Amino acid sequence: MNKNIKAFIKHVKSECRRNGIKCKLKNVTYLRLSDGINCSGYFDEDERKLVVAMNRPDWLGILVHEYCHLTQWVDGVKVWTDGCEGLIKVEEWLDGKNV
Repeated sequence: MNKNIKAFIKHVKSECRRNGIKCKLKNVTYLRLSDGINCSGYFDEDERKLVVAMNRPDWLGILVHEYCHLTQWVDGVKVWTDGCEGLIKVEEWLDGKNV
């Protein structure tokens, strides 16, 4: 891991601490959500967690993606604060609904 990646990880952890978010970088391939769905990473404002499965070739992109959700939440970006219709549709589809 090069120094720029290490610096980015340090920055993410620092921003999480500053905003009261637990940062969990786990040495696993997938994370299992409470509803039984596997994923590679997530940011949860309610549980105040940013979690990434690090034992994957694409872990850095996933960390960047989830960090972006953290910054959307911190900055109060409208697409985050007003809810995401696209995510709602994905969750409905995962629950078996034809959308």
